[in-house]
Amino acid sequence: RQLVAGLSVAHERGVLHRDLKPANIMLDGHGRVRITDFGLAIAVGDETQAEEIAGTPAYMAPEQLAGKGATVRSDIYSLGLILYEIYTGKKAFKAKTLAELREQKETQTPRAPSELRDGIDPVVERVIQRCMEKDPNARPASVAQLAQALPGGDPLAAAIAAGETPSPEMVAASGPKEGLRPVVAWLILLFIIAGTLAIFWMHGRYSPLIQIPFETEPEVLADRARDIIEKVGYSRESADSEYSFKRNDDLMLYLQDLTQADEREKLFSKAVLFIYLQGPDRLHSEQSFRLQVMPIPQSPGEVMVVLDSEGRLVTFQAFPLQEPLSPDTDISIDWKIIFNEAGLDISQWEEVDTQWKPLNYTDSITAWKPKLPVESGEPNVIKTASFHGKPVHFEIGYPWTETKTEDLTTTIRNSPLGILFLVCMVIVFFFARRNMRLGRGDRRNANRLTIAVICLIILMWILQGLSNLSEFLTIALIAGGFSWIFYMAVEPYFRRRWPQILVSWTRILSKEWKDPLVGRDIFIGCGFGVLSILLIRVYDLYVLGSLTLDVPQGMSMSISGARYFVILLLLLLLISFLTSYLWGVLLLLTRVLLRSDKVAFSAVVLVLAFVTSGGNLLQVPFQIFIFGLLVFALMRFGLLVIGISYFIAQILAVLPTHLNPSAFYLPYSYAALAILGLFVIYSFRTSLGGRPLFGTPRLDD
Repeated sequence: RQLVAGLSVAHERGVLHRDLKPANIMLDGHGRVRITDFGLAIAVGDETQAEEIAGTPAYMAPEQLAGKGATVRSDIYSLGLILYEIYTGKKAFKAKTLAELREQKETQTPRAPSELRDGIDPVVERVIQRCMEKDPNARPASVAQLAQALPGGDPLAAAIAAGETPSPEMVAASGPKEGLRPVVAWLILLFIIAGTLAIFWMHGRYSPLIQIPFETEPEVLADRARDIIEKVGYSRESADSEYSFKRNDDLMLYLQDLTQADEREKLFSKAVLFIYLQGPDRLHSEQSFRLQVMPIPQSPGEVMVVLDSEGRLVTFQAFPLQEPLSPDTDISIDWKIIFNEAGLDISQWEEVDTQWKPLNYTDSITAWKPKLPVESGEPNVIKTASFHGKPVHFEIGYPWTETKTEDLTTTIRNSPLGILFLVCMVIVFFFARRNMRLGRGDRRNANRLTIAVICLIILMWILQGLSNLSEFLTIALIAGGFSWIFYMAVEPYFRRRWPQILVSWTRILSKEWKDPLVGRDIFIGCGFGVLSILLIRVYDLYVLGSLTLDVPQGMSMSISGARYFVILLLLLLLISFLTSYLWGVLLLLTRVLLRSDKVAFSAVVLVLAFVTSGGNLLQVPFQIFIFGLLVFALMRFGLLVIGISYFIAQILAVLPTHLNPSAFYLPYSYAALAILGLFVIYSFRTSLGGRPLFGTPRLDD
């Protein structure tokens, strides 16, 4: 750096050295570098003397040897040869005659320094190689620009200033090598602890999940479902069975329109439903996942029971066996038993004409209406069907079931977020195709990310215990392919325009798990994740007056069993980083359209704020603040921070994050806290970069 600084000053004063070589680089009595022997130096722009072939041939630039004159870039070439020797201990060119030396410099490229000596910083290697380019225009334009590219400078800024796209290796090698100062790390840690405790406290007192009256554990509810199956004439024994909790999507929409708190509280028992499915053979490979979207029995002998959180029957469906029926068999059915299991008095209901058609075989279809007017939120219709004297369908209708939840395709098509997603996908494919055609992109890390995604999905398949491997492999390959395309679409543009946000991300893909910068960004990501949920909860509770009535879909899944809990965690991890890349697509699109970083970032914040506010303009300022905070985190710290913060925020928002001792799912709350703790402890220790915890070794004494 001292050598570069001295040459930079000479050029700034308008002096070309023309004879840079190791013999003219010396150390003074204080160990400082001195550039000596300016005997052949000329003024910049002195065309008459510049065309003279003057200097030491071994360290002259090709254009000097050809008699084309000396420039700032020819001094930089000589500097590159000196640096090459310093780092490798060998000369870049070896020739016995001047003609041979001239030919080598005009036609050959020296071996990369890393091929001659291990441990050379990739950033330094790239600097040396750029200095020794045969074409003067390919070298750094100035020594000052070169200084920025050296360790301790800003190589990414230097590359961008030179109109270059830094390589993935240069991105990974740039940025700070040291960790956080202990005092800063401790302050962030204290905030994460305090913020997490505050979130747990608010969830423990005001969360909708707390208000749902779970009277019993899933295993007991499953046993109750088998009792109901036996009471209505089917066998409680089965070859295979599955059960899971599921959010009642239709009720969630209905609750948002209720203004009376007491009316809402009466319906909380049905906010999360318990689904039990059994069959005489192994269930279909996709049935376990379909428990989250209200499945129906698909094969003869399969039976499904849906209970509310207090164990009352909500829905019963069976796929009857096609058994022969004798002529004297009584096929009449007493619906009183199944009404009782639903907590209803059959005497308060009357049969009415109906036009509805069940999905399975039936020989009797009935509908029931209440004899007396019902209050808000009470059952208003019951649909029943039987086959050969056994019930095959029992479904209670409520006011909220009259307006069914849209299917996924309709939701994507009609919602602003869905439209935004489709637009992003079109842009992703366009950018990915263009980058592949131009040979851009970090294919090695794209492949690593794809393999990680495929392994995550296969692990979900193993945990799910499914039998159809080919089906899941297809899903894994499609998801991996999308990840690869996303990475190839976004990464080259980030590396060209905002490479600083990829530094820690590239390092973690290169398996540098103990790198202080990786630890720092994961640690800061944990902090931003806690901060975002804390701000949202405080806003909901103290500005809007209550926490959101919605129960996240993942929350019902997370309390369905350890297997589902782990699967949900893997799914959240996958979604978190894909979401961060969607952010990247939005930023790139707006940057291309608006041609200004600040304007593009502001536009992204405004769009996301309006889309997520659900049309409520009063919430837009708060959403602008939240998304502005996340965009700041992205540009200041990088992509890894956004992915981790989203993952931590999802853990705190989706998993049962409270410590109510009466809840059967308390172990899952402890598990969520432990996962957050593991991330924080690992990143806290790693972010210090080996520094003492308290910043001074005196305390250890």
